[in-house]
Amino acid sequence: GTGRRRFFVTTHGELFRLLKRTETHNRHLYEIVREGRPCCLYFDVEFSCAMNPGLDGPKGVAALLRYLPRALGKAYPGFVFSIHGRDVVDLDSSTATKFSRHLIIRPRAHPSAPAASMGPPRDGGAWQTG
Repeated sequence: GTGRRRFFVTTHGELFRLLKRTETHNRHLYEIVREGRPCCLYFDVEFSCAMNPGLDGPKGVAALLRYLPRALGKAYPGFVFSIHGRDVVDLDSSTATKFSRHLIIRPRAHPSAPAASMGPPRDGGAWQTG
């Protein structure tokens, strides 16, 4: 393939019609993002083993998962984020020549102060809590 990805806004009915017209081998969807609903984060962690002999891919992925809640907290003040094993789908596509992990993450967000004192989220969105 070309490696290109397409993003579009549509209705459920139009999505069904589009998929019905698409050849079976070309039907690939990552996620349907629904308005006002939480969605997942996707990370493709890939590198050539020959060109990066000193890199430890598994340690890098572990560091990403440790750092991500802190980075999300900086980006979205008023929330404390956590990521547990059950919040991550980790797909390993590594070969002898290429490190390749695909992470699908659904972080958990908890208000850092009582909800009544925080007011609405800055972007007007909603977070999944719990």
